[in-house]
Amino acid sequence: MTAGLVASSCTKDRLHKKWLKTRSILVETKYKSYGKLFKQVANAAEASYRKCQFDTHINTVKQLWTNLNKVFSFQKGKCKTVISNLKLDNKTVTSPKDICNGLNDYCSIGQKLVDTLFHKKNIRFDYLLYLS
Repeated sequence: MTAGLVASSCTKDRLHKKWLKTRSILVETKYKSYGKLFKQVANAAEASYRKCQFDTHINTVKQLWTNLNKVFSFQKGKCKTVISNLKLDNKTVTSPKDICNGLNDYCSIGQKLVDTLFHKKNIRFDYLLYLS
């Protein structure tokens, strides 16, 4: 949003608060007309921004589709975390199967710790209650 749109949004919010306080018909008409105008200007600004984005990336088909995917979020971010080795009990494990088993054991130990803390405080924590 541009600085002008932010200022206009603040003005619209102030009018809305004033209308909620006073419940005046005059303030209500000012607020509603300003809101309509603000919405039109914001939509026009967004359309202009999107048009500018498409115009700058129109050189090739690949750039156009990349931009479309970015704008409409058709594609998730490509974030791949690869664990190449893991230290378990002072041993370094590099096999994917052993790494997976080590992480599973680590998570299950955390769950057992949480369960013991709940049992010490006599809190009944039943997962089946949350499934229904």
